[in-house]
Amino acid sequence: MSESLVELFVVAFFSVGIIAFLVPVGRFAMRLLAGSPRALAAPPTPPAPTPADQRTFTLTTPRGGIRVAQLSGSADDECVVSVESDGPAYDRLFAWWVELRPERESMVFLHADPDAPLDPSRVVITETDAGDRVGRLPVAEAVLYHGVITALTERSLTCTAYSKITGGTGSRSRVALKLNLDSPRRIAADFQIAPERLVVMPAPQAAAPIPESANAPSLATGRGYFYEVVGESHYQEALLRASEGAPDGRFTARLVLEPENPHDPNAVAVHSPDGETVGYLPADDAVLYARLLTDLLAHEVAPVCPATLVGGSADKLNLGVRLDLDRPTNIAKRFGVPVPRRPRVENDAQPPA
Repeated sequence: MSESLVELFVVAFFSVGIIAFLVPVGRFAMRLLAGSPRALAAPPTPPAPTPADQRTFTLTTPRGGIRVAQLSGSADDECVVSVESDGPAYDRLFAWWVELRPERESMVFLHADPDAPLDPSRVVITETDAGDRVGRLPVAEAVLYHGVITALTERSLTCTAYSKITGGTGSRSRVALKLNLDSPRRIAADFQIAPERLVVMPAPQAAAPIPESANAPSLATGRGYFYEVVGESHYQEALLRASEGAPDGRFTARLVLEPENPHDPNAVAVHSPDGETVGYLPADDAVLYARLLTDLLAHEVAPVCPATLVGGSADKLNLGVRLDLDRPTNIAKRFGVPVPRRPRVENDAQPPA
């Protein structure tokens, strides 16, 4: 009896073992025959990166990690977009250039500045994500880039671009900042920004033609009012009188030399048709335009160009002026006078004391 129980126990033990082995084997065979996803599924593959993914990354800054949107094309592309710097912004740019030498290349941050007086499309440049300004985009470029920068800022992205500081040596003592910026339309396409965001303000009106004659030739480009005049806040009454004589806001401005100006012997004033000063050319540009105007006057050429008033609205009370004014080099070639050059400086620029 006992031997039978032992044999029964051995048979049962081996039977259970065989069943335990055959059950998973059978399940696996059934999955193969049925094409089970669990048995045949390939490992997941990450999605291919999109252009926006390639332009977006996290940057470590003194304030912590921030998500940035790269507005430059390839890092090997040339920095060709010039930045306008004057006053305290230029002082900071010069100090930054002293710190960067000899590399001169770095990354800058671009910010839309909708609260800028008379210019809701202004784009300012800083050396850090929350640093002081070292310049701004010219109006012609700011009008195009303001929309994409605003759209990216709304997505909590900080806009950056490659930059290079030029000048500062030999005869080119003044330093200048240039940016490597991709096309606004390409940036908008990469980030899927609606095309209507590219321009956030009406395009400048076409410049009113000025009759070409020996006494009143035009210094204009004919492409629009993109040149910013400075100092208009001191001449609001004169601008108001100019607006009364220009219902559509457009008038013919005259550029007038002021060699006796106590602040700048190269100063170039902008006069209204009534002969009143309504602003000045920026000091950095005036150096070239003063030399150009001297030669034009010697040839009995009256330096005039189309102008338009801006501002004067409920949210922007002060009036301002923009000119349709061509570059000094183009004007000089047009009228056959010497191309103006900046004064030569023999010694390299030194850091401010």
